Amino acid sequence: MIKVLTKINIFFIIYSLNYEITVATETIYLRILRAAIL
Repeated sequence: MIKVLTKINIFFIIYSLNYEITVATETIYLRILRAAIL
């Protein structure tokens, strides 16, 4: 049971890290696009 919880915990940590990286990448991408347009 503890092993399963640890696996879920690790999965959530990886998932949230990926989410933050994706959001940061999109923000940078939008800034570059805006700079190119203006």
